[in-house]
Amino acid sequence: QPQVYSASTAIFFNTPSSSKMVKYSTAISIMSIVASSMNAIASAHEVRKGMDMRKYADELKHLRVNATKSKSPSKSSKAGKSSKGGRGGALYTMTNVAENKILIYSRNGNDGTLTFEGSELTTGLGGDEAGISASSLTVAGECLLAVNGFSHDISTFQIHSVSEISLAGKVESGGTYPVSIAEKDGLVYALNSGGNGSIQGYSLTQNDCLLSPIGGPIELRATVVPPLDPPNSNTIAGDIGFTPQGQLLVTIKVNGGLASLASGSSEGSLNFYDIDPEDGSTSDGALTQTLVSVNGSTTIPFSFDFDHEGRVLVAEAISGVIPSSGAVGIFEDGELVERVQTGQFAVCWIAYASESSCIYTSNTNNDSSLSSLSLKNGSLELVASRAVDIDLPGDVALSNDEEYLYVISFGNLAGSLSHIVVFKPSDDCALEEVQRISDGFDQMNTGTTGAEANSEVGLALYEP
Repeated sequence: QPQVYSASTAIFFNTPSSSKMVKYSTAISIMSIVASSMNAIASAHEVRKGMDMRKYADELKHLRVNATKSKSPSKSSKAGKSSKGGRGGALYTMTNVAENKILIYSRNGNDGTLTFEGSELTTGLGGDEAGISASSLTVAGECLLAVNGFSHDISTFQIHSVSEISLAGKVESGGTYPVSIAEKDGLVYALNSGGNGSIQGYSLTQNDCLLSPIGGPIELRATVVPPLDPPNSNTIAGDIGFTPQGQLLVTIKVNGGLASLASGSSEGSLNFYDIDPEDGSTSDGALTQTLVSVNGSTTIPFSFDFDHEGRVLVAEAISGVIPSSGAVGIFEDGELVERVQTGQFAVCWIAYASESSCIYTSNTNNDSSLSSLSLKNGSLELVASRAVDIDLPGDVALSNDEEYLYVISFGNLAGSLSHIVVFKPSDDCALEEVQRISDGFDQMNTGTTGAEANSEVGLALYEP
């Protein structure tokens, strides 16, 4: 039965009538103080769940050279032009629908613009009800890794050129509803959102881009999350990646699941796992968990990046009492150093540019925008609460030279196609739009309608 919420515990968006926004209200909505809107969202979730379940019934992550975490791979050691298509490389995103596909864009290294080159099937099942999180695909050297949320597996691809990839293999994710994946130096960890959530390790071989499991899955310490099938996107684990110090880091949006979220005083967590240097394994016993909260009020850590000192920059979708806003928090050695609110809700994705000390966040809500912050003066400062307006922004990816920022947009309430927006950042953290491209996104709408459309996830850059 749909969950019923009281006005005192409601923290989700209002639900617009558009089917596209219904999908986003159920998938990544984070706040509204109107109880009737929460009940509508819960009902819509049940309807979508039934539709999707019937339909589907039958790096350590690469780090940039400056030791910051990126949603795409670290800067390659190769110099000059690559035989695989030049310095620009490629950008990938994933349709995340039943016939899940990777969309391939070649990238002009001179001006950052994209050209759609085609698509490749993952042979797995997508589905936004598996949960919206960060880092659902990543580039690992000459390999591309992608999670399939509804078939509970991982597809791996060999990258042949900036315009061509081919499926190398597929392996079970070690749990259900995988949402995020990370790689570094051949060590891979996948993050599953089903039940309490879990992580599963793998070794990656570059010559064939195949994954071999390391041990078994490790259940997250999420504090008794009621098993939902599919899971509730607002409370699941949000992101996975490797720290510059060599630990594995996982964000849990809400410890305790929906029951905790409904209390109005939920807290998320940062989960640091020590990695065995001999075999790449970890365990629950190797976990140090840092709770993320603001004065006992609801706080939801979504995704993260790292600054030039290796400190964790956390995008907090909600940070503090309602009415409030999202925030960016800086954590070092498991302790909060500083937190600045952005003035925008649903601060979900984050990217840090070390050369300019600028931070950009993607804020997915009814007033969709990107925010910019700065670490130039040694402390965290808000530069612009609304640096640019963009329709329902999602994942972000910053090029290795930090010259271009790529943002996925899920379109507007009028039913437009999703698209990718290319921005050129400046030293003062401003953003200038260079291009917006919707080529390729029409493929995902074939055979899909309403909330099933515009459900793509992930951005990953290949920069040979």
